[in-house]
Amino acid sequence: MKMYIGGQEREASDGKQIIVYNPATGEQVDTVPVATWDDVNELLDNSVKGFQEWAEVPLHKRMAVMQKFVDLVMQEDNRKAMALTMCKEMGKPYKECYGDFMILKNHIEGFISAARNNLTGVVLPFGNEAGKENDFDIQVREPIGPIVCIISFNAPLTLLAKKVAPALLVGNSAIIKPASDCPLVILMLSKLMLEAGVPGNVYQCVTG
Repeated sequence: MKMYIGGQEREASDGKQIIVYNPATGEQVDTVPVATWDDVNELLDNSVKGFQEWAEVPLHKRMAVMQKFVDLVMQEDNRKAMALTMCKEMGKPYKECYGDFMILKNHIEGFISAARNNLTGVVLPFGNEAGKENDFDIQVREPIGPIVCIISFNAPLTLLAKKVAPALLVGNSAIIKPASDCPLVILMLSKLMLEAGVPGNVYQCVTG
């Protein structure tokens, strides 16, 4: 498989690859690129541009994109293919891999609900102090910039949901770095994230 930089499937600029093995059988499952510093610098520049773009997208649209991503993930053909891939690269039983996608769904939909209720700003009246009966504070939550999301091998779906979903919902851009021995399901999810409508500079996945 290939990594995603600027919305494009990419090999490493020098062509180097990592072999992903099935830990249960020792057989080769696939290969992924070993990103170079040039590749990393490019995706960092992209991520700054993506943040500036994504932060201006209204919250309701960001929420809709994340829900579409969940819907794509839970389509039966997609879910089965990703579960089988995760089974092969992790050595985890297929039944458990298949079930883990429901955990991802629940987490992300929970973050969507939290965003709806907590990212719209707060008005705080000052009516309890003399002379400030007509004063008030306004709190506005804003994104902070590109976020690097490191995904370890043991719980890729849960960690992607808990790190990437809130970052994107708030309006940050995200750079995803999966574990080198278990990157394939994250790359498959990355493709669906872009299909759901997250811009290519906003969501990028680098391997190596």
